[in-house]
Amino acid sequence: MIRLLPLLLLACAPKVERGTEIPAPLAARPFTAPTPQEATLSNGLKVLVVENHEIPMFGVRIAFRGGGQADPAGKEGLAAVTMDLLNEGAGTYDALALSAALKALGSDLGASASDDGAVVSAGGLSRNLDPTLDLLATVLLQPTFPESEWTLLQKQRTADIDRKRKDRKSTRLNSSHTVISYAVF
Repeated sequence: MIRLLPLLLLACAPKVERGTEIPAPLAARPFTAPTPQEATLSNGLKVLVVENHEIPMFGVRIAFRGGGQADPAGKEGLAAVTMDLLNEGAGTYDALALSAALKALGSDLGASASDDGAVVSAGGLSRNLDPTLDLLATVLLQPTFPESEWTLLQKQRTADIDRKRKDRKSTRLNSSHTVISYAVF
């Protein structure tokens, strides 16, 4: 009976007539890109601020030049692992305590590196801006780079490399099989 209930409800529902024409698109709304406010802090750091008071949230991005292209010879990947380890421990916080503190604030913090730069970012509720910025400062100025997290990251990276090698071999085998299949049939 339970399986028949949706069918009965559907059968009893009033029929809705739908038009056959696709509705016209809405009129284009004008867009004006916000003009950032620019300032320089006492330490020389250039800051750009774009304010939007429509939602009670904030986002902060700190960008650094360099990234993977600045890795020393023989230490390729240094920028990436440095960024990956930033939020794994800082000041008096280990990874779990830092995560719990951010979660309690409804905030997030991330760090990543690309070939030409690195970024550390944070976001959350506007009312929690100050405590989130305090945690961000702790992560940037007092990273602990815990040995246990480094060991775990090494294992993860090694497993990723092994998986990618296997995937490439599998992809090549599958591609070869596909080519052979098409050639045979």
